[in-house]
Amino acid sequence: MGTFWRKASLFFWIIVYITLVCCSLDHIFFWDTVQLASKQAHHFYEGSMFHFLLPDDIDSGHLPFMGWMMAWVWKIFGKTLLISHLAMIPWLVLLIYQVHLFADKIVGKTWIPVIVGLILLDPTLMAQGSLISPDIILMGGFFLTLNGIWAKQKSSVFSGALLCVLASNRGAMVVAALFVWQIYLNWMDGKKDLRTVLTDLFPFIPASLLFVAFQFYHFWAKGWIGYHDHSPWAASFTSVTGWQFLKNGAIIVWRLADFGRWMMGLILLIGLLKWWPDIKKDGTLKRLFYLVVFLSLFLLPSMVLHTGLSGHRYLLPIIMGLLLITVRMLYRLPIVRFQNVALILLGLSL
Repeated sequence: MGTFWRKASLFFWIIVYITLVCCSLDHIFFWDTVQLASKQAHHFYEGSMFHFLLPDDIDSGHLPFMGWMMAWVWKIFGKTLLISHLAMIPWLVLLIYQVHLFADKIVGKTWIPVIVGLILLDPTLMAQGSLISPDIILMGGFFLTLNGIWAKQKSSVFSGALLCVLASNRGAMVVAALFVWQIYLNWMDGKKDLRTVLTDLFPFIPASLLFVAFQFYHFWAKGWIGYHDHSPWAASFTSVTGWQFLKNGAIIVWRLADFGRWMMGLILLIGLLKWWPDIKKDGTLKRLFYLVVFLSLFLLPSMVLHTGLSGHRYLLPIIMGLLLITVRMLYRLPIVRFQNVALILLGLSL
């Protein structure tokens, strides 16, 4: 696929998501966005733009970037629901552009529309695209960081990690997973000397310091991190044991398989069982596999160990990683018929 078709694909998906936003302009703030993108934005809009400790009833322990950004948008363009939705378009463009860049790194040119389409048609991602959601910022930062690590572009790693941390505390978990993944990639590539490792890890430091500094400051000023006993979401952080632990594990599996994604799992399983000797030789697949492993190690424990942290959107980085693995596997298989049937089933399952 030449440059023209790559640009055409990018333009097409930008139009698709802008259309999605335009169809959602009358959608009210929903669920967590009521707090993160409305109540917190009103706090900044009506008070000081530079007092970052929020009142306890709207403080969820995240860096309040989403509300702060939205307050600035309101001050400049007007405080309306329409403006709030339109403010998400630049973040959607960032996400779509970074997805295209990463697709170009792991499959051939002719397969870019396939992997881009499967990622951007994911129901959970599209649902967030219709909302005023910090998860779009998180996923844009996630793919930006992936591209930076893969292409060894330290500025992209720096910017992407910063966006993830600014989006939410979950974004900080994603950055931690990518940090460990970078160490693994250095080891895999034989770059084991301390100076090289530290040089590659340095772009993660500003985001990490920002997150740690804010959490220490928040704890010093308020005495809690994430939630307090009287917060509206405190019940979601109740620890679980026994059967509830197993139930949470089952819910996570369901979330991963939901919206037709069970087909992705089935195709991945068939491919691994039938062509494992060929698949295990693929270095790119190995890298993507460990990406999902590290994301799971950092994201899943909090979901399994607490009662109310198992939403679909919490799994988006892992879901994207599994999609990347599935399409890369199909791309490398020598059986064209299986490739075609699998891609058709994947498309229909969405």
